[in-house]
Amino acid sequence: GSLCILITRNDGIVFKKVFNQLSESGKFMLVSTNPTYAPFYVEIPEILEVWKFNGYVSQEFDEEQALPKDQMSEVLKSLQQEVAAIRLELRSK
Repeated sequence: GSLCILITRNDGIVFKKVFNQLSESGKFMLVSTNPTYAPFYVEIPEILEVWKFNGYVSQEFDEEQALPKDQMSEVLKSLQQEVAAIRLELRSK
């Protein structure tokens, strides 16, 4: 049930809640945050990239919630490492 941004071969870039159904169906179930769209399934070869959603950008600025520069660097470094690990895993399958 993690919120993710996925790049897929057929649907392009999508923002969905991702449910791991690999043991049951060999696929991931993608559920929209908009209830008017039905959930759908994708197989691993269809997924090119997965980015875990951590937040969003707004035009309103709340200084109390802003991350310090060094903490933002750590977050970006962590994301880069996660993406590299995901790419390696997808290539090995």
